[in-house]
Amino acid sequence: MKKLIYFIVLHVALIAIMVSCSTPTEQYQSPLTNNAHFMLVNKTGVDLDSVWMERSGQANQQQSVVKILAGDSVLYELDMEGPKVDGDYYCWAKNARREAFLYKFGYFSNGYQLEKLSRVSIFSDTLEEEIISFKELKYVPSNVSGENSIDYLRRKDSIKSKVIGNITVVDSSDYTPSFLLSLGQDLKNPDYSKLKVLLDSNRMIVEQLPEGEFILASHPKELNKPYKFTARKENIAVALSVEKLNQVAIKYKLEIVEFGKGNYHKEGVAEIKGCIPIGLESEISPITGDLVFVDEYFDRTDSCFFHIRIGKDDEVPYMFARLSSDCDTKFVEIAKDDFPKLREK
Repeated sequence: MKKLIYFIVLHVALIAIMVSCSTPTEQYQSPLTNNAHFMLVNKTGVDLDSVWMERSGQANQQQSVVKILAGDSVLYELDMEGPKVDGDYYCWAKNARREAFLYKFGYFSNGYQLEKLSRVSIFSDTLEEEIISFKELKYVPSNVSGENSIDYLRRKDSIKSKVIGNITVVDSSDYTPSFLLSLGQDLKNPDYSKLKVLLDSNRMIVEQLPEGEFILASHPKELNKPYKFTARKENIAVALSVEKLNQVAIKYKLEIVEFGKGNYHKEGVAEIKGCIPIGLESEISPITGDLVFVDEYFDRTDSCFFHIRIGKDDEVPYMFARLSSDCDTKFVEIAKDDFPKLREK
């Protein structure tokens, strides 16, 4: 009983923290500014007074112009606004002798840079592009040379991550594009516009906040492993299969059998909300009756949201799940409080 009271008090105290998270519908409406990121390295042997980049379909669009000393490098952000097509990149360079160079390289798809940060080495007669592996980079703790970890990652001699606005991503394959867009939208909130966010595996690190570090999702733990949940009440049987795709998304398959009335099948991909901070949800454990924190995943079809909550009581070795929907009548019975929660098989 004491444990239940403790969790209730803690849960109420955390409500103030969660108010910054937008509703699921708001999360998907306005995309983050689309910039491509490059590490430009001057290997011509002379200073380059003017260097700028363009993408296909951006004729006469003003872009940032930078100066790169011989042997030096800079992080360059290319505004990718324009037609949503496939195309190439162009790099313009001028040296002090007014010699100009134009290089065509790389590839983008549907108006977006592919999931990578490129190191672009500029030579006097050619250009070389190298894809930087995000997985080489590990989280750098605070107090490295007096810098916080995010500033350290963004320094020109340390960048191996993808930088999207105020978000630094160690490995972009850990997250979905919609999660990053949603998080970027939340950062446009005036109260959070100055925050710097580091995403490293299942952790969100926001050093300007007192809490500092948040766990994105704890359940299920293992990637690419199928987990099965079942429940039954009277004439309704439910079977749910989920597989963790990355740190924020799961693939699911759902079967509902109502004996004498037929079957219902649903499958897709669901993901957690992208916001500051990640909302904390809770459910009563079907085993102990204690209040435990759960991870909530959403699958949106048009304006209808399908919810999957997954949690685990510390006192038992298996997980449980609860399902609901904002507008699908198939979930009326199984979403009721008296319907048994699904248990991991």
